[in-house]
This record gives sequence, C-alpha cells and structure tokens, in this order.
Amino acid sequence: QFKQWSFSSGIQSATVTGGTFNVGMESTYSRLYPENLYSNNPAWINSLQVGLSQPLLRGFGTDVNYLRAIAAGSWHHELADKWVFSLGGKAGAINGLGENVPLFEHFMAGGRDLRGFEFGGVGPRDQVTGDALGGKYLLTNSAELSFPLGGAMEELGVNGLLFVDG
Repeated sequence: QFKQWSFSSGIQSATVTGGTFNVGMESTYSRLYPENLYSNNPAWINSLQVGLSQPLLRGFGTDVNYLRAIAAGSWHHELADKWVFSLGGKAGAINGLGENVPLFEHFMAGGRDLRGFEFGGVGPRDQVTGDALGGKYLLTNSAELSFPLGGAMEELGVNGLLFVDG
C-alpha cells in the first residue's frame, strides 16, 4: 500500500534572542509511512527552510538583517530485504541584505553534513588563529548503503553502513 504524497508547512520557530527576531519556516513533502521510512519504495524526503533575522533593538545584540535559506532532500530505495541505497544533498545560502553577515551565522561544513570531520572542520580558516570562518554558501551530498549485520546486531537494531560524503 502507498501512502499518498503529503505536504506540511508552517512556522518552525519564532524567537527573540539577543534583540534579534528570527523566523524559521519548514515545508516538507514526503511519500512515507511514519513508522517505517522504507515501507514505500522508493521514498523521498524533501525540506525547505527559510529564516529571516531582524534586529529589534539596534545597538543591543546584533545589528544585522539577513536572510538564510536551506534546501535538503534525500531518496531511499530498498534493493533487497533491509538493504537500502540512499542519496541525499543539502544546499544553503545566507545574504546580509546589504550588510556583512556575522561570522557565527556562516555555514560551517563538517559534523553531520560531512562525516569524518568535526563541525567547522572543513573550509577556510583564519590565518592567525586557525579558527573556522565558514561561508555564505553550503553544498553537501552523500551516497550510502545500509545493510543488516545479522545475529545479535540485528536484534539490537544495529545496521552496517557504507557511505561517501562530499
């Protein structure tokens, strides 16, 4: 049985932090059963997040207006029983709306987006301190194969995973 395509959208967060108003919105399109990611073959997960930062009190906290957008998607196909091939990607951009974007708002590659590297472990660095500088754009992709390990590992819900991230 196939679940019909579904769409959900809404304000993910609206917060005031350090004198800055941030709005986060997420829209998700999916063709999935919530209890089992791979019950539909193939399965798609797509999302779009858009955030706008607007200083409420100029001079306190940050004084920068900026717009940030992130699009992500993944595709999963069960090749055989519990053998799942997946492709995924993520793209992001941030614009200071005529102003410089604060360093702490830059995209940092590594961590969950690029396994094998610590968060902020990939990208330009300050020549004096060696600190990660991040960037105004982010593009990542991955391919992976998940497979059962059998025996006690399967009973514990542990799978093997081969992956390539870029």
